[in-house]
Order: sequence, then C-alpha cells, then structure tokens
Amino acid sequence: MRKLFIVLATGVFGLTGAAYAASFANIDANGDATITTEEFAAAYPDSGQDVWTAADANGDGVLSEDEHVAAVASGVLPAE
Repeated sequence: MRKLFIVLATGVFGLTGAAYAASFANIDANGDATITTEEFAAAYPDSGQDVWTAADANGDGVLSEDEHVAAVASGVLPAE
C-alpha cells in the first residue's frame, strides 16, 4: 500500500520516492519510523490540531509513513 501512495504522491506532487523518503526521515527526528506530535509541530508549525487529527487516520497518536504519505497525497499536508 505504501508504494501506491508514493506513486500517487509522485504523480500529483512531482515527488520521487527518494525525495519523499528523505522528507519523512527528516521529520522523524528520532528515527523510530513514526512522526510524533512534537516532530509534527516542528515540521508543520502553522498546522493545528485539526490537521493532526486528519493526518492521524487510525488515531493512535503518531503518524506512520503510510499516514504521512496519504496526508500529503490528499492535500491535508503540504508536499514540501
């Protein structure tokens, strides 16, 4: 499923898989393969709780790479 989202993001936003992976890795400051609320706030300082809630599709309190890809592809989060 992650590949589908990366392909979608590439087509819609012109991101390559490598560019997207670098973006996620840069946001995931502690390297645990999730984006915490603190990491999210640092990366998207103008985004509020409503954006976080929309991006955190399963409501577990962190963003997986799949959730982040989906949020970028759907326009919830900016591509860059």
